[in-house]
Amino acid sequence: VDQWISEGKVTLPAQILISPRSKYGFSEQLLKHASNVVVHIAGEMIGGGAKSNVIFSKQDVYDLKNCLAHADLVITTGSTLGMEATMLGTPSIGIAFDWQPINYWLSARARADDEYWASTRAAGGVRMAWSPEELLAAINDYLAHPEKDRAKRAQVAREQSQFCDDRSGQRIGEFVLS
Repeated sequence: VDQWISEGKVTLPAQILISPRSKYGFSEQLLKHASNVVVHIAGEMIGGGAKSNVIFSKQDVYDLKNCLAHADLVITTGSTLGMEATMLGTPSIGIAFDWQPINYWLSARARADDEYWASTRAAGGVRMAWSPEELLAAINDYLAHPEKDRAKRAQVAREQSQFCDDRSGQRIGEFVLS
């Protein structure tokens, strides 16, 4: 995508914010020649191996929500970020292909086929890109027409989450104390 921006294939000015999960050992060396990319790694890794996990601070959560709410669009591979962006009204594209051959069970395609995405995909809350060409077309379409699929995103938010008002923690606390 960085190369598409540099080559002018992304038709409007764009910059990419990448927020990889530190759990998966992301290397910024992969992006040393990228000129349109900012990397933000949130969370603190705890544990190791299969039992490792990432703990997010209050600031990490605030930063992520702020990024999702103010992004022009979100591109994700099978994570909850697509749903979270949808709940904030931000257009979201799910990558459902791999840039190079990979074992299916480790692939973006497998995550796209997962039932987690099924209802969101069926309702049109997250637009799926099944090839690089579809990804580029979706990026350009959403940058030019951010209102596209707005009603579908709102429908998915209503169907998938009872509350979108930042007060769920308060409600849980009130329930526990009652």
